[in-house]
Amino acid sequence: MVSPAIVVRNLRKCYGDKAAVDGLDLEVPRGSFFGFLGPNGAGKSTTIRMLTGLIPADAGSIELLGFRMPADEMEIKRRIGLVPDESLLFDRLTGGEFLEFVGRMYGLARASATERARALLDLFELAD
Repeated sequence: MVSPAIVVRNLRKCYGDKAAVDGLDLEVPRGSFFGFLGPNGAGKSTTIRMLTGLIPADAGSIELLGFRMPADEMEIKRRIGLVPDESLLFDRLTGGEFLEFVGRMYGLARASATERARALLDLFELAD
């Protein structure tokens, strides 16, 4: 039997005395399209940040594609993608730095990622 894409049980995240997410249970089958809808402050962004490993949950469990967060966090990150609604980093990187960053995300050693980034910039005649 194939595990669901997302399984969340009793997920909780607090900021001070305020619970941004409080006791969320969620199961999304593989092959589904799923979105979070709700008013500002409902916990949508906080939940997505926990699901992607950007912030830790205070309580509860997260399983993505059969892998558990945070134990299998690196494997989860290799298999998912995230397009943030705000620029967190990318507008501060040069083209070479961005290529190196992506290479590192996919497991290349820093030296290899730097070398591949330079080769790609040269190939497309983008090097200084």
